[in-house]
Amino acid sequence: MKRAIESWANFLNPEILRKNLIALSIFVNGYEVFKASVIDRILEFYITGFDKRAKRHTEDSSFDMFSASMRDSYMKGDWIISNKYKTEVLSKSKKGKIDASLKWLQENDVISGDDYATCEEAHKLRNNIAHFMLDYISDPMRAPEVLKVYRKLVDLLHKIDKWFFDSELPLLADDINFDNADIEGSFSMTILILNLMAEIALNPDSSESSQYYEEFIKMAGLDKSEER
Repeated sequence: MKRAIESWANFLNPEILRKNLIALSIFVNGYEVFKASVIDRILEFYITGFDKRAKRHTEDSSFDMFSASMRDSYMKGDWIISNKYKTEVLSKSKKGKIDASLKWLQENDVISGDDYATCEEAHKLRNNIAHFMLDYISDPMRAPEVLKVYRKLVDLLHKIDKWFFDSELPLLADDINFDNADIEGSFSMTILILNLMAEIALNPDSSESSQYYEEFIKMAGLDKSEER
């Protein structure tokens, strides 16, 4: 009875409920972005050319290879995917594209066993949130736990992005001058968005969070009263 009362008290506490809902939302969205980014990054490695002659269909077995973010382009019929994608990536796991992709990364020394365990932890947490949502939003200790895993995922995605960037760098060197570029300090737009999402949502009243908005409005030449 005492536990039930405490649970209801936490649920009805606006501060606890707000913090937990924000943390859960950030994590679930971040996890889905992580999955799509990992899958798409590796899939792009196996694109061998373009073919605009034929439209593709959702019944095409290849359609399920892609995340939602890549399906629109795929439906235009302009990608040719090497058969090696199935034999070298998808064949590594029967648990789905994300697990097969992670195992490909591990076998290519992009991520470690500990990194893979982090992904497993995040996957389990994602499922627990989906099945036991009320437990998570009524426990004040959940938000720090969830956000800790979120930050580990963002760091891991940055590590994966960095590997792909380093792999592609020699191909770009002829067209882009990197002499004055901070290669080590570089990060993808996805990482920027994930970091901003957490910082702004978790600290809405901080001067740093509002500064991003103020600077963007100024840079875009928008009127605050009209931007919506």
